[in-house]
Amino acid sequence: APILPFSSPPGSYAMAAMGTLFTFLIFATSSLATSQSQSSCLVQTRFDSSKGASPDGLGSDEQNDANVDDVSGFSTEQQQCIASYVEEVQALLPRYHLQSRRFGGISKATKAKAAPVLGAGFGSTATRSLAVFGRQLGLKVHHFDPLDSPKWSDLDLRLNTSCSERHQLNQVNFSELLHETGSDVFLDTPMAELFLDFFAASPSSKVILTLRDSKQWALRRLKNFADAPVPVQSSCGHRLDSLSVEAAAQLFESHQKLVRCVVPPKQLLEVNVFDGALNSTKIARFLGVKPDFYVPFPRVASDAEDLADLVSNNVSSAEDAFVKGDRLPICITGQIRRLELRTKLKRFIEPMLSAGHRVEVYLVIDPRKDTNYIHRAAGSHTGGGQYTILTGEFESLNETLELFPKNMTVIFDPFVPADYRFDPRYAMMMEQISAWGKSLGTALWRAMQRARSHGRQWEALRRCWRLAQIADPVPPKAAIRLRDDVVVLQRFVPSLETMSRGVHVQNCEHYFGLNDKGAIVAGQGQVENYFTKPLELMLKNFTQLLSFQKSRCTRPLNPESVLFNSMVLSNAQPHYLKNFPIRPGINLQDENQTVNLCYSQGAHNTECFEDRDLLENMKGGIKIYKNTTPKELLYICEPPEK
Repeated sequence: APILPFSSPPGSYAMAAMGTLFTFLIFATSSLATSQSQSSCLVQTRFDSSKGASPDGLGSDEQNDANVDDVSGFSTEQQQCIASYVEEVQALLPRYHLQSRRFGGISKATKAKAAPVLGAGFGSTATRSLAVFGRQLGLKVHHFDPLDSPKWSDLDLRLNTSCSERHQLNQVNFSELLHETGSDVFLDTPMAELFLDFFAASPSSKVILTLRDSKQWALRRLKNFADAPVPVQSSCGHRLDSLSVEAAAQLFESHQKLVRCVVPPKQLLEVNVFDGALNSTKIARFLGVKPDFYVPFPRVASDAEDLADLVSNNVSSAEDAFVKGDRLPICITGQIRRLELRTKLKRFIEPMLSAGHRVEVYLVIDPRKDTNYIHRAAGSHTGGGQYTILTGEFESLNETLELFPKNMTVIFDPFVPADYRFDPRYAMMMEQISAWGKSLGTALWRAMQRARSHGRQWEALRRCWRLAQIADPVPPKAAIRLRDDVVVLQRFVPSLETMSRGVHVQNCEHYFGLNDKGAIVAGQGQVENYFTKPLELMLKNFTQLLSFQKSRCTRPLNPESVLFNSMVLSNAQPHYLKNFPIRPGINLQDENQTVNLCYSQGAHNTECFEDRDLLENMKGGIKIYKNTTPKELLYICEPPEK
């Protein structure tokens, strides 16, 4: 077994009987022949941080009157848990001890109502995915950040100090650390390494123990974070790479046993993202949130089995320009019953991954089955009555989980818009309602429905930006948005590195603005503007939008011009792409019950692609015409999948 240079403990000490605050001192003798009862003896004493410590981390009894603290001690059963834990660790690290430690430092115990959720799992157990999930639910989550506040950074330094200086942890106010950020949940380093301290400071906290196979954890951790602390309590700065895989795995398991033993069962939830069986609703409720719709647990690339190399080797550019390896959010917005994913994955997302892009997919999807924005409802007929419009293949986001590659970030977000009310002039201008009459009520109702639908799309865009912030605090330098029903016609990998700053859309169906059924945004500040400015200006500065519209054209405001004006007013340059091979798609069922994926047509269709024969040359597909003379082409459909 590997022997780490932990400082050798003395052979015996007396128990100090004074005071209400107790420090747990776990003794191991310098000789391996010492009996287990001696090596795991728990001693309670006090430590006077104001007068320093003796070399082994203890203050004398004469020093103990100046600073009596108010942290509740562990129960007898919990003390025995700690003793058993030390015995297990000593089997691998004979010199290990906790003899100079006072768990909780100088904290005062956190009251139950103010107690945050504590994460007891080490890094590389999907703590980042759990952090994203908590933030997605609206919670404030603290996850390890090397640029953290001074107090947390100082704690990290103390965690990595030598064993002879380990008593410095006894001077930390762990309760204050838990409250200074106002966070609801605390995860990742140093929560596991100092779990006994944080739990002593907040004994009524709920605890989430993130798990995975111990050997897989050791292999992954040693490969990507070899300089991390060894997986023991108060590790004295000893590095993980001083251990074998087997020893690291055993210590990882010992930590799990400690947590299960110390934490009351009602306060503990174990989560293993890697075993395939995960109840995200149970996790949400444990965190104190009851979502209206099922929220699938997110996948974050740095937690995935196969993407750690890509993440660790990525060097993001400091400049505003996008380079390969920078994060690339792709946000898909709309309704669950119109969602088309297969062509987006096969012809766009997977090729982008293969090209080396660090793709993050956000599904911002309205989960209500009965909702319909402004498009034709399922069940209606087209093509001379021979075809029936169907809903999409999905009824819930949970059905999409297995479609995505395992080595990428995916956030599944059931999003119900708030349906904000806009200035009524927008709806009236859009429908050109100007005269009173019997049909005014109907026209105004239709206009308000359209305005509500547009607002939902802008709300979804803003949610995309929020998810981008949740996934990574570093703002993205490029992003892509696709509407739910958009179908990608052929393999498409845009050259993001050479794109001009601004918003890039198809070079067709402009409607006097920007039609963003698909949009590619380049430039760090441009991404935020695209996702947030349309809703912001419609809610807070509609008059500015209206004035700008009147200054540039005589057409009334519509969603395309709202986007165009919002981008120009926020210094984001609009661009039109010659080749952006997407079209709105629809599922049609014919009289033989065959389902076809079809694309809407029109005279303007040839403007949308550099390859103007792209749809006409589709082999094996069918064409659907309107029942008129002469016949008008409505849809071109792909061959049915076998």
